[in-house]
Amino acid sequence: MGVRVWQIVLFVAAIVVLTASAVWAFMSSNRVPFDNRVYLVDVNTGQLFSFKTEGRGITIPAIHPDTGIRTLYSVGKDDDDHWTIDERTIPDLRGGVIEFNEEFIDPQTGIVTPAGTSIREIKVEELLKHLGGA
Repeated sequence: MGVRVWQIVLFVAAIVVLTASAVWAFMSSNRVPFDNRVYLVDVNTGQLFSFKTEGRGITIPAIHPDTGIRTLYSVGKDDDDHWTIDERTIPDLRGGVIEFNEEFIDPQTGIVTPAGTSIREIKVEELLKHLGGA
């Protein structure tokens, strides 16, 4: 029982279809834009920040660019367009591990009430000055 011609044809056709599908998927111009930034909130003041992560990362809690204290935690928007703190942070808020101002952070829901509407962009240089790098 050797390999039959129809089996070879079917195998080659499958490879051609898979290759074409992969090329089409990766070359498609209808890509979802990726936001190369992380959004942060100061848990004491409610001030919002953003940090461009292109080619680099940021440690959470992040260093506040003015105080040098690690009070910045990740936030995002929920389905109702509310700012919410990262769900991994909520147990630490509830357990008293993180000091925060309840005027801005609800430890039960994780909803953040920002102190204002503006979002301050953090520059790498602002963080490096607190780490002795600039």
